[in-house]
Amino acid sequence: MRRLVAFLFAMGTTCWLFVVPAAAHTEFEPSTAAPGSNIDLVLHMEDERSDADTMKVELVFPEDTEIDILDTPTISGWTVISTASPPGVTWKESPGTRELEFPIVIGSLPNEERRLQFRVLQTYGNGEIERWIADWPAGAPEPENPGPIIDLVAGGPGTVPPTVATNATTITTVPSVPTTSTTDTKSTVVDVVDKADKSDDDNSKRLVATVIVALALGMGGWLIIRVLRRTP
Repeated sequence: MRRLVAFLFAMGTTCWLFVVPAAAHTEFEPSTAAPGSNIDLVLHMEDERSDADTMKVELVFPEDTEIDILDTPTISGWTVISTASPPGVTWKESPGTRELEFPIVIGSLPNEERRLQFRVLQTYGNGEIERWIADWPAGAPEPENPGPIIDLVAGGPGTVPPTVATNATTITTVPSVPTTSTTDTKSTVVDVVDKADKSDDDNSKRLVATVIVALALGMGGWLIIRVLRRTP
């Protein structure tokens, strides 16, 4: 019986040693999302030190994509700080707080299926830092201290914002009309005026010539009549 108890204790200790490290990591819930969506996430953490509590959690976004922080809901006992460079969020704990679940809303996610790799730095009260920064490529076995991931898959959770064509405009078709530049218009007007002036000059000259001819004919006729009258 003593040997059986010792054997079971040894087996239990061995299993605990293997199980605890395997379960000790940080992850998102959910871990999948629809491409192009906005999504509500919860970052789950665990204390890895028995002699110290987690005092700060720094979430660093992927460097190869732009993701906006849409909301950082309030968590009792934690102060939330958003950073732009590098993009991410930092949670700082007040003494006595034991909540290690961090809600966050992000978007819009990239519009194609892929894996997004995040990184987390977990700082304890004794100054030690646990770095959850190992890459975890899709299909590869889980590495030691992996960073949290989000797999973008069709049909995944999240809200895809409606696509708005901001550059779209209503176009009304109008029959084309030959355009005339201001210079061309001025030239055309000058040509018309010049032609009108020339036409008026020609008409005036014709009128004067007609009057002169008429007067000449009239004088000639009058002289002929006088001459005829004086002739016996």
